[in-house]
Amino acid sequence: MCAQRLGVRFIDTDQVIAQQFGGSIAELVSQEGEAALRDRERALIERLPSEPCVVAVGGGLMTVEPVRKLLRARGFVVGLDASLSVLLSRLAQSEEIRPLLLPDPAQTLPGLLSRRESAYRDVDVRICVDDLSAEQAAECVSLLYRQRHPTLGMGEVIYSESLPDPAQLGSHSIVVSDQVLSSVARGALCPWLSRVPLRYEVTAGESLKELSGFASHVEQILALTQRAETPVQVVAIGGGSVGDFAGFFASVWKRGVPLVQIPSTWLAAIDSAHGGKNALNVGKIKNQIGTIVFAKQIYLCKELLFLQPKERAREALGELLKIAIIDGGEWTKELFSSALSGNDLLWRFLPDAVAAKYKVVRADPYEKLGVRHHLNLGHTLGHVLESVHQLPHGLAVAQGLHFALVVSRKLGFLAETDLHYLQTVLRDRFGLADRRRELAKIPQRRFVELLGQDKKRTPDAAIRFVVVAQVGQVQTVALGLPALCELAIEQGYVLAE
Repeated sequence: MCAQRLGVRFIDTDQVIAQQFGGSIAELVSQEGEAALRDRERALIERLPSEPCVVAVGGGLMTVEPVRKLLRARGFVVGLDASLSVLLSRLAQSEEIRPLLLPDPAQTLPGLLSRRESAYRDVDVRICVDDLSAEQAAECVSLLYRQRHPTLGMGEVIYSESLPDPAQLGSHSIVVSDQVLSSVARGALCPWLSRVPLRYEVTAGESLKELSGFASHVEQILALTQRAETPVQVVAIGGGSVGDFAGFFASVWKRGVPLVQIPSTWLAAIDSAHGGKNALNVGKIKNQIGTIVFAKQIYLCKELLFLQPKERAREALGELLKIAIIDGGEWTKELFSSALSGNDLLWRFLPDAVAAKYKVVRADPYEKLGVRHHLNLGHTLGHVLESVHQLPHGLAVAQGLHFALVVSRKLGFLAETDLHYLQTVLRDRFGLADRRRELAKIPQRRFVELLGQDKKRTPDAAIRFVVVAQVGQVQTVALGLPALCELAIEQGYVLAE
């Protein structure tokens, strides 16, 4: 489970040694003795591959000091502890024969643990798993490892003035591209696109992500690849919907192939290209079928991003300000006071925004601990406005921020002075005024229906709503649908029925 979460290879030393021996570990110890097992274990550890992997080792191996030192030197060693009663209970449920605990584990195990205690202490971290499921233990280990190796599995982010040479992407790639790129800036990208050996053009938008059309796309891609050498990686060049589609396809095609993202919109460059989320829509309900698989590389190319029309830059400000409010680092002060605008502003603060998002994602990569929910700031109302009023995503999020700030103040999380300051930043500095009075009120029944489809719902039908306490300090609170609906009515977004 740890290897799956980290996206690396898994090696079980007992399994490998048993396979090499041609029998079980118990049979090996019975026939050749414990020393022979330790020799085989040591040889296997010395031959471990240099690339990242998760290795499961038996407790006895850790008692061999040279092997233990080798493991400590080459990796991050985690000891999983359990109380004697839990160990005996688990042994009683297992059919596996453990020669060193015969004839009676209740008699032999306490002494064995006592003799090995000093070796078991010589690890990076010890975790008591008495009250943890296997999944919870795997999540703990994965999170601890990511704290030491924060880039593992998250992909390499590459900032460049121009697009990468197609040859860099490899001859075994299929490029999924937004068809509009062929006509952008009077065909400025055509020479680059023409050098891509294998390309599948799509029409961007939410319809691209419809589950009902996915099989047809797969069939067309298979037909395309049959006429060429089988691709071993997918390259997405386009906005958020293209990245979502290509990312999901890469995660399931041939049981998963590497993905490279080249976002062509500011929204994708700031947000959706990072974090590994890939999803399809079911009917009109967004992102109901998805995976979390991180791209191998993300290219953020100035040449490509600056080809967008000015309105795309303004639309991206909602996501930029969202992550700034969540992070609250020194860069946010510079952002809020910067004299830059448009593309120049976004390119200047793009690395800061991306780094801030990865800070959140690293803390909760698979959205199991609730930390990653913070990235939904402004999105609860934003997604509703996007669906009902067809607002561009970034502008819908900006309006959702206005709503979230007022709710944060009303619930007592945000001070009045901070509310006024952030409203001023949104309105006066970035031109994202509160537009609620320009929007037709949403019928209450329709509002509740859309909230009911929200992925952030808790089992008891509440919504995980992100509130702001101050810049750099946000948290998630559970709001019942009636309470959230009442807040939307009070602010003039919803028409009471």
